Order: sequence, then structure tokens, then C-alpha cells
Amino acid sequence: MPDHGRAFLTKRERTGQHPYVIADRQTDRLLGVIGLYFVPDQPVELGYWLGERFWGQGFAPEAVNALVDAAIAMGISPIRARVLKSNPGSLRVLEKAGFALLEETASVVERHRGKPLLVLERR
Repeated sequence: MPDHGRAFLTKRERTGQHPYVIADRQTDRLLGVIGLYFVPDQPVELGYWLGERFWGQGFAPEAVNALVDAAIAMGISPIRARVLKSNPGSLRVLEKAGFALLEETASVVERHRGKPLLVLERR
């Protein structure tokens, strides 16, 4: 799913927002990306993408916790995240980081249009 990673980066680049790299500590190999995204008059949103072969190894929870904890320490709160209801792994990452379900809605992202989407928040 490298195309999903490229799409994530391209979308952020178009909006002038720059994510952080998630890299392996020993090899410095790119594993994924993560960032906080600021839109006027909306809560800050957490977004991340991790290459599928790196799932289940603790990289996403470590990155999410580090970035969100730093943001909250700087007074950035609340932070929201959206996850497809059909993605239990990503939902678990967010729950481990202290996010709580805020609402259920439908995705407007083209490739997921109309699918159930969960909105979570951490304060």
C-alpha cells in the first residue's frame, strides 16, 4: 500500500502541512508518517500512516503517544482523530493513546466514501 502513504503525504503537502517521519531507530528506515493538522475554527487533527508490513510492532502507538503528549504539554488540546470503523488496529492505537469515541459519522474521503467513520478525541 505504498500508494496510500504517497496520497497521505501529497494531501498534506497541498495544504502546506508537513508530517513527521516514523523511522526505525536502528536503520533509520522510513516506516510511516504522522502529524498534527491545523485548520481554522476546527480542533487540531492527528493523522498518521504506517506501512502495512510494520503493523503490530508498536511503531504507531509509540509515535502517536509521543506526538500527542508533546502537543498537550504545549497546550494544544483537544486533539481529534478519525478512523474507519472497519480498522480495529488503528482504533486500538488511538484508544491506547487515551482517545475516546466522540461520534460516528460517514467518511467523505473518496476511496472510503460513505463507510462508517469514528471520530475520537483526547484532551
